[in-house]
Amino acid sequence: MMRKKICETALPFMRELHDRSGETVGLAVLDAKAHKGLIIGAVQGARHRFSFTLIPNTRFPLHTGAPAKAMLAFLPPAQKRLWLNHLALTRFTPQTITTHKAFRKELVAVAACGYALDRSEEVEGCHCLAAPVLDKKGHPLAAVWITGPSSRLTLERLHANAPTVREAASRIAHALTSDTTSSDPSDRATLVQRALRHLQAHLSGPVDWKALSAEFGVSYSKLRHVFAEQVGLPPAQHHLGLRLEEAKRLLKETALTIQAISAMTGFSDANHFSALFAKRTGLSPTRFRRNSN
Repeated sequence: MMRKKICETALPFMRELHDRSGETVGLAVLDAKAHKGLIIGAVQGARHRFSFTLIPNTRFPLHTGAPAKAMLAFLPPAQKRLWLNHLALTRFTPQTITTHKAFRKELVAVAACGYALDRSEEVEGCHCLAAPVLDKKGHPLAAVWITGPSSRLTLERLHANAPTVREAASRIAHALTSDTTSSDPSDRATLVQRALRHLQAHLSGPVDWKALSAEFGVSYSKLRHVFAEQVGLPPAQHHLGLRLEEAKRLLKETALTIQAISAMTGFSDANHFSALFAKRTGLSPTRFRRNSN
C-alpha cells in the first residue's frame, strides 16, 4: 500500500490521538531497503511547553524504536526472520536491548499485549508507545505512536495511554482496509482476524458483541461459533484472557495501584478483578507483583 495513502488516511486519527494524549504523534513504516523504520507522518505536540519533534522521511533503528517493534512483532514468521537477520543491536543508552535473545523476547511480549515501548532506548529522556496498524490478515501496514519526555510521559502514563493508541491504530486499519479488499466480510479467516484485532485494541472496556457482529456483517452466534472453532475459545473468554495478560504486564512493569490496573483493563470493581485474577492465576494481584520483582 502506498505510503501517501497510508499517511493521508491516518492523519485525522493521528490528530485525534494528539488531542487525547497531548503528545507528539508519529506514523511509520518498515523500510526494507535500509532495514530501518521510516517516519512518514507526524502531528507535533503543541499542548506542552516542551515536546519532541518528529521529522518525516527520517529513519530510526529497529531495535530501539517502539513503532519498529510494534510492526516486527506482527510480521509472518519467515519475514520476521529475514528482518532479524539484518538487525544491528547498537547500544545507544543503558536501556538499549543488545542481544538477539532479549529482542526476540521483547517481540513476544509486544505481540501478546498489542503495543510496544521505547524506554529511553535510543535517546535518554525520550519515551514512546506504539501500536501496529494491521491489515485483514493481521500483518503490519504501519505503526502509530506517541512520544514525549520521560519526566512527563512516565512508564505508568505510557501504559495508561496504551488503549488510546491501540484504538487509533485499529481505526486507521479499518479505514485503510474497509474499501481496499473484495473479500467476503463473513469469510472465516477474515472474520476471525478482524475480531482478534478489535479485541486486542479494546482491553480497557466491555465489548458490545451484538454491535461488533453487526459491524462485521454477521450474527453474534456465527461470530462466536467461527471464533471458537479457529481460536479455541469463545470471543468473550479470549478477550478476558487478553485483559488479564495486560493486567499481569502492568503489575510487572508499573507501580500503578490495583484499582487503577483493574480500571485500565476493563474491570469496574477492583475486588472482582482481584478475585478473578486469583482464580485464573492462583495468586492475588499483590502477590503476583511481589513474586515478579
